[in-house]
This record gives sequence, C-alpha cells and structure tokens, in this order.
Amino acid sequence: MLPAYAELHCRSNFSFLSGASHPEELVIRAQALGYGALALTDECSLAGVVRAHAEARRAGLHLIVGAEMQLTHLAVKGKGDAQPGPRLVLLAMSRRGYGNLSQWVTVARRRAAKGSYLAHPSDVEGRVPHAPYLAGLPGCIALLLPGAAQPFETVFAHAMWLKTWFGVERAFIALELLHHAHDAEHADRLQRVARETGLALVAAGFLARHLRAWARARRVFIIRGRRRHPPREPFTEWELPDRWRAELLDRLSADGWRSCGVTSAWDVEKDGVRLLLATERGENGTANTLVRMIGQSVELPDYITPSSDE
Repeated sequence: MLPAYAELHCRSNFSFLSGASHPEELVIRAQALGYGALALTDECSLAGVVRAHAEARRAGLHLIVGAEMQLTHLAVKGKGDAQPGPRLVLLAMSRRGYGNLSQWVTVARRRAAKGSYLAHPSDVEGRVPHAPYLAGLPGCIALLLPGAAQPFETVFAHAMWLKTWFGVERAFIALELLHHAHDAEHADRLQRVARETGLALVAAGFLARHLRAWARARRVFIIRGRRRHPPREPFTEWELPDRWRAELLDRLSADGWRSCGVTSAWDVEKDGVRLLLATERGENGTANTLVRMIGQSVELPDYITPSSDE
C-alpha cells in the first residue's frame, strides 16, 4: 500500500497575484483528499502559516512550514544585469529551521523595494553580514525546482551547488509533472541529474488553488479612482484615498457582494465570483488598491474597470 501523498509545493493567496486560495481552504481541501501532509510555501513569505496552522490543528492534518525562493546571482560590475539562479522550496524541520528561514525571508525582503525580494546564493554560503549562521540553512530541507525549459547543464550545476551546501540528506530535486507538452523529456532530464548527483527525486504538484475551477477567468483589476495624469495618458495604477476605499466597500455591499466569512470584508463573493482586494500604501500616503477576480467572468460594476495592461 502506497503512503499518503504529501504536497510539498503550495502557494496561498499570501503570494499575491499568484495563489488563489486562503491557507485555511487549502488545508481543508488537503484533508478532504486524504493527504498525509501539506507544505505551505508562499514566495519569500511565511505570512499564511499561522492561519494554516490553526486550521491544520482543527483538521488533524500535518502542516509543513516552508517558503519558495527564486535566487538571483549578485550583479558583477561591467557584466550586465544580475542573472537568475536556482529556484528553491525550503521546508523547516525544526524550530531552529523555522527561525533560520524567517531570518532569510527578512534579509531578502529588506534588500528590495516593497512587494519584491532579492535572495542570493551567497546567502546560504554564509556571506550575509551579521548572519553567517544562515550557511546551509540549518534545520531546513531544500527542494530544487528546475524549470521545464532549463537544459541539463543548468539543472546539473544548480543541483551540485545545492548538494554542496545542504548535503544529500537535506537536498532534493522536485519533479512536477503538470500535464505540459514536454513532461516526459523533463522527467528524463531530472532523473539523469539525480543519477549524476546522487540527489533523490521527490514528487510535487505546485498547488495554487484549492479547486480546479478557480483556475478559470483569473484577471487583475484596478479600481477606478483619481489620477494625477490627464485622462488620456497611459497609466498602470490608480490612487485611492482611504475615504474611497470605505465608499467602495459600501457600494459593493449595496450591490449584493458579501464577505466570504474566512477573513474580512476585503474578500467578497457574489454568484460564485470572488473579488480579492489588497491595498498598498505609497511613500506619500496614498493607497493603491488592487482587485483580483476569481471565477466565471461577470459584468462588473461601472466603478471597477480592468487595468490597461490586461
């Protein structure tokens, strides 16, 4: 009898504009499907693990705390822009591992502008100032996430680097077969890398939503608000003062949009369509509000308009 499946690569809606479901919904669905465990691995974030942990305790599901990190090589002066490195999933095995992973997330976030991050391979080589203890990220397991288009040489180099700093006991290669055209070639390539490096392959599925139907009609919308520029000038975001946000919620409520009940009024639903709202405050005190629609396309209220880049 095969052991129960454990999903090791899963994003919630704390990976904004990437994951679609609340951490609680992912845990409930995993328990209903008979999963042995679920790893919550939002991108450079541990923000959803508290909600996932509370629901996992109620559901009796083993939760693994983790994060996904896209590494970027340090830019070399005179040699162009920084080049992308390996993409990893880090899974905490202990309280020490959780602390080290939290520290790395903090380091990566503080290097970059709000809403982004910058993680370097040198971070886990012990070259973070005042944090040499991050070398090898003790207490964590690392999964390499090779892209389907990456050649053998690139995947092999990334795998050998991972083996050097995590060892064969804590380094693995994740094989994700997502029904793409070249899955067979991708699997053959990773099996060859595993043989050459001595690293084990593990199965992963890259979950980003708890229901398959939610993959349909996902679009990003921007609320219509005041603009600094003339109406005909191209724009990428709208400024929405606090009083406009409150007015928006009142108008949505009047139009029949209701809270999903999982979090706050910033997550509303109507006729099977869900709007996820998030607000980011700028340096000058303005607030830019993004709206994401999940579900079947519907006629939106006239006070919400699609962004210009859709």
